[in-house]
Amino acid sequence: MQSGRRLTARPAESEAPETEIYSFKSNIDLRKALIQERQERGKMMKKLLLVLTTMIMMLVGCGTSEVKETADQPKQEETKKEQVTVQITKDNGKEKVTEKKVDITDGATIMDVMQDNFDIETQYDGAFISSIEGIEGNEKDKTSWFFSVNGEEAMKGAKEITLKPGDSLEFDFHKYE
Repeated sequence: MQSGRRLTARPAESEAPETEIYSFKSNIDLRKALIQERQERGKMMKKLLLVLTTMIMMLVGCGTSEVKETADQPKQEETKKEQVTVQITKDNGKEKVTEKKVDITDGATIMDVMQDNFDIETQYDGAFISSIEGIEGNEKDKTSWFFSVNGEEAMKGAKEITLKPGDSLEFDFHKYE
């Protein structure tokens, strides 16, 4: 049989003979087109299935990471601590006694920080720091504790100055005149 030749199928008794003429070549083309269409549908279904699977995994992943973050990791607020640096020296900074980074709470005063983190003694109803870490000033030697915040000498008492995160607090024990 030649591929360009037309074949005539036997018409069914109820159908007219004009509708039953087929081309052998077009029948093969039709089969190829159907097979190709099925393959394309299969590829589209695979892509759709892949997209749906990915979306489900993302939703499930988001849900579990949120739970893990809360259960396994500390809250961001807990890890972000507000701190100040406290440096204790003698003789105008010539001798270092100690230096610490200490946590502070909102509204903390210098007195709060010193009482919570150092061995101190106070005078005048707790308004004046007279001793830090066992080092005490006296009138006979004319020695006392002086403090500054961020390099500026304090003009108020330790109970009156509120600290901010990142502040640098310096206490120095030296003679006064």
